[in-house]
Amino acid sequence: MNNIKNQSHINKIETAILKNRTATSQWYFNPLLLPLYDFFVYRFVSQYIWGCSNDLLINRYKHYLNKNHLEVGVGTGYLIDHCNPTNFNLDLMDLSRSCLDQSRKRLSRYSPSIIRHNILEVPMEEDKRYDSIGINYVMHCVAGDYTGKGIAFDNLKKLLNDGGVIFGATVLPTNQSSAITKLFMNLLNRIGIFNNSGDKIEDLKKALKQHFKHVEVEITSSVALFVASDDEGRL
Repeated sequence: MNNIKNQSHINKIETAILKNRTATSQWYFNPLLLPLYDFFVYRFVSQYIWGCSNDLLINRYKHYLNKNHLEVGVGTGYLIDHCNPTNFNLDLMDLSRSCLDQSRKRLSRYSPSIIRHNILEVPMEEDKRYDSIGINYVMHCVAGDYTGKGIAFDNLKKLLNDGGVIFGATVLPTNQSSAITKLFMNLLNRIGIFNNSGDKIEDLKKALKQHFKHVEVEITSSVALFVASDDEGRL
């Protein structure tokens, strides 16, 4: 009995720590810092620190995005704005109200609906389903390792139509990471924006394969690009 009580107490502490890390990470996505987001993330860090070009990310949107799309972890809406699809239904999901408001304004031409939600929690039961879900530069901010945060893929799959596709990118500590990349990544983990110090590509693949029949993951410098679906033709 004591062992059960002790384990329950440990679980509560771990849950509290993860919630605190999530809150810390979310704090940086506020109205004062979001105007710097595009320059910092896409024009500088992604290309010159992580080694992943904007063109590569945008082209993946052009390839995998469908007309009924959910964007998760929206940032400022940069990637969809630059992909600029037409005849397109868009919804936005994020935990940050600031990011949702900024992205909805930027992407107002699509009249997107917004959903404020934590991807580690089971989605609200809704009739709406999507043919594609984009989740770029999100998972490295989610607290915990893929044993825990991999549940996000199961939760998001519940929002996909049969044969739908989920695609995205996440930063990983890899053998290809340069000294400056490792230094920068350690700094972001230390201040709480990132929570990926224990992330491994093998764990990412395993988490995706637990929920999807077909998975592809490729590494570009320090970025893991992934796509998953139950329909092999969507990859």
